Amino acid sequence: WLPALAIGDSSAGITYASRSGWYERVGNFVHFTASIVLSSKGASAGTVTIPNLPVPAKFGVIVPMATTVFNVQSALSVQAVLNISAEQTIRLQIPSASDTTAATEANLTNNTAIWISGSYPAQSV
Repeated sequence: WLPALAIGDSSAGITYASRSGWYERVGNFVHFTASIVLSSKGASAGTVTIPNLPVPAKFGVIVPMATTVFNVQSALSVQAVLNISAEQTIRLQIPSASDTTAATEANLTNNTAIWISGSYPAQSV
């Protein structure tokens, strides 16, 4: 599995200094890690996501994930959340004291580095 970044559902112009991914399915759970280091965030605008999970997830579950992000703008921290719906994507969001907002291209730099580790329930085979 090779994770990729999308901004506003587009990967146009996004280039990587490095990226890697690992996953293992154990029964109906998937455990994974993803590493993405940008060399260019491209010119697209919108919400930042990681589409195309390594194994389709079970619908109707929201799963927070361990997240480390460096070189971001206008945010003290960024968190990855798998909001499992038809889109099957991991969404990056900005937490605050009372709410969260979606991370956008404005929060990324051309050298943002993202590391995510987590588990989620998989669709039955």
